Amino acid sequence: MAFRCAASRGIAYRSAVAAAFFALFAMQVFADDWGPLSRERALVQLDSPHESERREGLARLAEIGTEADVPYMLRRLHDDAPLVRGMAEQALWGLWLRPNDTTADRMFQTSVVLFQQKDMERAIRQLDEIIAYKPEFAEAWNKRGDAYMQLGNYDRALADYVRVLQLNPYQFSAMLSCGEIWLERRNARQAAEYFRRALELNPNLFNAALILHQLEEMLENDRI
Repeated sequence: MAFRCAASRGIAYRSAVAAAFFALFAMQVFADDWGPLSRERALVQLDSPHESERREGLARLAEIGTEADVPYMLRRLHDDAPLVRGMAEQALWGLWLRPNDTTADRMFQTSVVLFQQKDMERAIRQLDEIIAYKPEFAEAWNKRGDAYMQLGNYDRALADYVRVLQLNPYQFSAMLSCGEIWLERRNARQAAEYFRRALELNPNLFNAALILHQLEEMLENDRI
């Protein structure tokens, strides 16, 4: 299908972003000392007129924020400042990728390495263990969905992504993945719906915007 390469690149891009963020986060990507900021103060700074304070608030929430903070962080994906929008996406990933459990964190990082090594079978087994240990950790389901998708098992992948969205209804990456699967299944209307939902949350997903535009044109012309 015409969109297949773009969709596959999307998975690879998100995997690379997640892996890179893990590496950077472990090396204290936010090199400045955000420590003095409380969670409450970080939330207040998200609405600061000063770009540096908005970025500072996002960086701190990546470290200590909770799921309740996600709607406020999502607003910064629509920020006027490109650096704030980029920080918002990284901060959301930082929050989502934190299982807040040292055992789960160690296991998850192992699964990321296995995924990078393209050892999907072992990655899935590792993610199975994480899900059994901490089933509420949405990103373990998300990563397992990515692994199944790489193996071409779209039914299992879609089931995992649906579970991600039950646990985290703001996970725009899982929405993109669902859209990609529906493209593979040649269901343009369902694919367009998932891409549209993802873009409503994160308008910076430029590849998804391009695919959605093409889908909408084709649907309007009744060509699919």
